[in-house]
Amino acid sequence: MQVKALLSLGILLGFGAVSTMASWTGTATSTSTISAATVALAIGDSEPLDSVTYELGMATMEWFPGMRQAETVALKNIGTVDSPYSIGGSMGAGELGLAMEISVHPGGTVSDVSETVVSCTGNAEYVKASGEQSFTSSQQPESSSLMLGTLAVGASETFCVQAELPIGSASSLQGQQSSMNLTFTATVGAS
Repeated sequence: MQVKALLSLGILLGFGAVSTMASWTGTATSTSTISAATVALAIGDSEPLDSVTYELGMATMEWFPGMRQAETVALKNIGTVDSPYSIGGSMGAGELGLAMEISVHPGGTVSDVSETVVSCTGNAEYVKASGEQSFTSSQQPESSSLMLGTLAVGASETFCVQAELPIGSASSLQGQQSSMNLTFTATVGAS
């Protein structure tokens, strides 16, 4: 019996020895709330700029040869990150769209010459020539769009858009319609 008692005592001492060994630990946690940026542009003729579409006033005019109209449009970065941006353009199908001359003047303003001849000031950096369907840029002739720079959060840029139906345009253009689309695109991140 003494042997059993000694063995039992050894087992108890063994458990006791294990339970008295302490392991100390410490932890530190780093957390972060991650928010994705928003890339957003708004367009219009004046503040507040909060729409993603805008119809130029010249769309309601009845065009005739020699008529030139201009209008300013403002673009604003309403996103949460500075954004590189570009402009792209297209004309609708048809002979009238083909005949029109369109130019975009970054930073330009409207200069009234007469009621039917209104021009833009500044350099025309993005143009659609009469007889051409697509827009081109002297800065980036290989591309159908033009990189304009980076628009800071909350910043806006003004553009003057000029349209003209050249003198000598065909009489067959009477009553025709076409559309013009200028698309400003902000792109952030790797492509």
